[in-house]
Amino acid sequence: MTSALVWFRRDLRSFDHAALHHALRFADRVHCAFVLDTAILDALPSRADRRVEFIHASLLELDAALDALARAAGGAGGGLIVRHGRAEDEIPRLACELGVDKVFANR
Repeated sequence: MTSALVWFRRDLRSFDHAALHHALRFADRVHCAFVLDTAILDALPSRADRRVEFIHASLLELDAALDALARAAGGAGGGLIVRHGRAEDEIPRLACELGVDKVFANR
């Protein structure tokens, strides 16, 4: 059984998403993740920044859409794994924890 990790970065859609499409074709099980990157967040003047609020709302929508997509495909549901830290640390760590065969991401 193959597994994959889709790293959502700037494109927070579940539809017309190339990395998600390729992962679903490649793997039997697909995990999806987003990293709240401290390299970006720490540079903001305030955590109350509207961009952070927008990302939070978008992540909630994406989580619900991914869960619905998994259920529609006959799975037990899914959703979005959200990590907080440096993306270059968190994505490899998560890939190891999940034991995935491949990581997919849009450019």
